[in-house]
Amino acid sequence: MTAYLVLWNPKRWGWQSREADLRAVEGGKSVTLNWSVGVRRELPLGSRILVMRTGAEPRGLVAGGRSVGEIFEAKHWEDADKLAWCVPFRIEWMLPPDSPIPVSELERLAPHATWRPQAGGTRIDEEATAVAERLMRTYSQDLPAWSLDHIQLLEGEARLSLRRHFSRERELRDRKIQVHRQRHSGALPCEVCRLDFETTYGELGEGYAEVHHTKPLAERGAATKTHLKDLVVLCANCHAMVHRRRTALLSIGQVKAALLRVRRNEHKP
Repeated sequence: MTAYLVLWNPKRWGWQSREADLRAVEGGKSVTLNWSVGVRRELPLGSRILVMRTGAEPRGLVAGGRSVGEIFEAKHWEDADKLAWCVPFRIEWMLPPDSPIPVSELERLAPHATWRPQAGGTRIDEEATAVAERLMRTYSQDLPAWSLDHIQLLEGEARLSLRRHFSRERELRDRKIQVHRQRHSGALPCEVCRLDFETTYGELGEGYAEVHHTKPLAERGAATKTHLKDLVVLCANCHAMVHRRRTALLSIGQVKAALLRVRRNEHKP
């Protein structure tokens, strides 16, 4: 699925409702906004929309969702005597305005895409959209940082509408990565297949790994404590295999066993 970038420059438009919108989205309520799409005249219903903060730093993605109507003409957001092409879109996720997904991070992971467009409505391809959504899942887990000495934290509070997301303390994830690095002399091998992204992809893969909850937050029903032992460092492939069956998660042991069976068969005469 591709996505379309729309722009927000705080110096030109204050987005007065942004704090209320953020609280509403975090509380699971639906928020629909009309947003300028520049000179674009067509946009498929249900298209993914990403809001890019521009102008002064910090620049980056601050919200996203899907279009819920056709493009239409409305009063210009900056000059009421003019008209602008707008699209209604429903917000599915939103970050604090001063804590966006940085443009620099988007450019590092998807350098081919246009992350600094001159006008709204710029289309980005499937690969760049996937990068943006992966970063969204990471950054939407962020909460104010405390000391890394904390090794167990409350998790499981529902945060976003449409898709159920759950607050996962970023410091806990970072602590797990830190401990894993220490145990493996600075490397981040997957705990199933042993793949290390930096070894495989060089500088592009430096510091990258995914962290899996062995006790799914979605099944807890309420905020509960998560310990480091409840987290597992995985590569993207093994993480996907853990979630391969919709009825239940596979255990790390089950995925390891499946991988070993294949590897043994490869060495049979």
